[in-house]
Amino acid sequence: VQAGILPAEGEVVLEMAGLSEDQRQRVAAERRRAQGRQVLDRLTQLGAEDQADEEPEEPDGGDDGL
Repeated sequence: VQAGILPAEGEVVLEMAGLSEDQRQRVAAERRRAQGRQVLDRLTQLGAEDQADEEPEEPDGGDDGL
């Protein structure tokens, strides 16, 4: 892993570390949850940026040109 031969998040690394199949599945599920949270956080950030870019409508004063 340190030499860059194996990816730190790889299944083989977990197996070499002595994790059981159940433990490896739990690690994989946690990684998927973390990735999902990152996607949701990014979408939330983009949504907030879009709202900040939109200018609120100005009230017209209510005289309707009379």
